[in-house]
Amino acid sequence: MLDDGGSEDREMIGTSTHLLLAVFEGYAELAIPARDLVSERVPIRFDQKTLRFEAFFPPASEVVEVLGPERESILLLLRNVVLSEPSNTVQLRAEELQLYRSNALSEWPESLGLTFSDNGGEGADPRRLELAPQHQALTFQASQTTSIEHPFQIYYGNACPRLRSPTTLEHHSLPEKIFFCGDFPQAGLLCAFSRGDFFAQEKRIHAGWMLIHGRQLPPALQIRGREVCFFGVKDMGKPSYLPLVDDWGSALPDAIMKSLMDMEQTGFASTYLALKYFLAGTQADVWLEARYMLLMTCLEAMDGARRLKEANTAAMLGVSSDSALLFNCMRNQLVHGRGGYQQAFDAFLREDLKQRSLPAELADCVRSGSDLDFSRLWLRLCERLDAFWCAYLGLPDELTGHRYSPIPLMGAVDKNSLP
Repeated sequence: MLDDGGSEDREMIGTSTHLLLAVFEGYAELAIPARDLVSERVPIRFDQKTLRFEAFFPPASEVVEVLGPERESILLLLRNVVLSEPSNTVQLRAEELQLYRSNALSEWPESLGLTFSDNGGEGADPRRLELAPQHQALTFQASQTTSIEHPFQIYYGNACPRLRSPTTLEHHSLPEKIFFCGDFPQAGLLCAFSRGDFFAQEKRIHAGWMLIHGRQLPPALQIRGREVCFFGVKDMGKPSYLPLVDDWGSALPDAIMKSLMDMEQTGFASTYLALKYFLAGTQADVWLEARYMLLMTCLEAMDGARRLKEANTAAMLGVSSDSALLFNCMRNQLVHGRGGYQQAFDAFLREDLKQRSLPAELADCVRSGSDLDFSRLWLRLCERLDAFWCAYLGLPDELTGHRYSPIPLMGAVDKNSLP
């Protein structure tokens, strides 16, 4: 639930089509510097979800004549860009955007060497030129602020639908409190907005949200007063199966946000890098062994040692030394070319286990003493790293016990024993 300020802003933004849902049309000047060609007042359409422009030209235009046979990806400039959404509430302008052609050459008969005259005047439909930026961000100046009450906003994509968000965030480093809203303006989008410019601390807020959702949350839209920056809305495909919380409540997310805001800068910098390894290890679209290696890299990034130590792994994951041996040695066997996980486990049994016993607390990961359920071991490592993050951020054990996990939770990590 949002307080009155958040509700007012949501209602106000909703009075016209939201910027992330609007279809923008307008005009611009198209310049092709490599061909010393300029075409004025070209009709354009902008899709903010894909960051693609469409420009339209009559088939007899000089632009079609020049670009039709062009095979290289040459720089194209849109200058003096003016865009409006259907209600014309907000206009977006840009002095110059650097773009490249992105639609198939086969769309144009001219790409086959034909000309408008060759077709006897047929095929007179406008030629569509699709343009995309080299980097995934396009910045505009709006004719007015999109929200008087909350002129500073950021939207993240790929969020878990229906995951309850913290209500507000207040901190001495913030000029004003920040409101949060999930599934706005559509499912899978997460919004943070405020009366004050919070972007000096945005990276910490972003880190907190990614840890809570258990996945990368790429920015989709950033608004700072009249400056509007689109990043595109990326469909990440599969849902997140490993959020840190479900719909239990906001106390755990609130505590995560506060801890990250309190963290000193050098500590946060190293934490943020390790967090990216962790998120990639839970969600990257790669084979399971690679995800396991990324999770172990997160562990290495946070243990403060130059090489994995059994005692450190045991303390950070809150497991026995026998379990730490299995986690570490599976990492070592995989990184040194043992092939797949079963070959690595066989080598662990031969070379590393020696007179020690397989850990009883990981008995559900090992079948018949020699057959490893590696997906279960990976899930257990995910669950243990979730517990580590809670301990590292100083969260109370009673909150840690309310984490979400697809497998039964093990106990909290002792924050006093962390290396």
